[in-house]
Amino acid sequence: MESTFVYPLMFFIIAFLIYSGNMFLLRARIDSEVAQEAINFANHYSNPYTDFLEENGYNIEFKANEPNLTNGLYRYLYTNGEYASKAEKDDLKNRIAQIGLFNNIKPSNVRIVSHDVDNFFALYQTYIVEASYDLKFPIKLIFFNDSWTLSMTAREEIPVTDQAEFIRNIDMAVDYIERTDTGNGIIEQFSRIKNKFDDFIDKFGGKKG
Repeated sequence: MESTFVYPLMFFIIAFLIYSGNMFLLRARIDSEVAQEAINFANHYSNPYTDFLEENGYNIEFKANEPNLTNGLYRYLYTNGEYASKAEKDDLKNRIAQIGLFNNIKPSNVRIVSHDVDNFFALYQTYIVEASYDLKFPIKLIFFNDSWTLSMTAREEIPVTDQAEFIRNIDMAVDYIERTDTGNGIIEQFSRIKNKFDDFIDKFGGKKG
């Protein structure tokens, strides 16, 4: 009589512990996969020549008129939203679906929610990778028609830093302003205000000294 109650309970506890340990391992590995994907694509986005160098080798000598040096200039001004191709998203989806120690305990219903660039008015950018998936308990519980399923999400957001590109964008904006009459008028007004402010500071600063 005792065995009738104890053995199924012990079997369930052992199975639950194995499932829980595998679940946390899967979650950690999927989080790592998503984080590495975001880091990789943030690097490719911040440096548009990464693909070219990977294909042609890092020892290549660039010429002065090499077109690949200017293909990605000022991309921060217009790039926003989807960045990865469908094939690249499917590759990440397949890699996540294959993670697992046991064949019957693997992520299912894997979806790539986001694989995009978030552009904040060309001031700074982040790369976001987010994936959702389900982890199903391999044993169906008593009095339940379906297996126990946990819906989980892995998300990573990596800042994209490229100070040289940011400076080039500012220089381009200044160039556009200086080429127009309206822009020159604005610059002259700012110059007058700045000169008056400098005179005010010098005047009161000299009295204080």
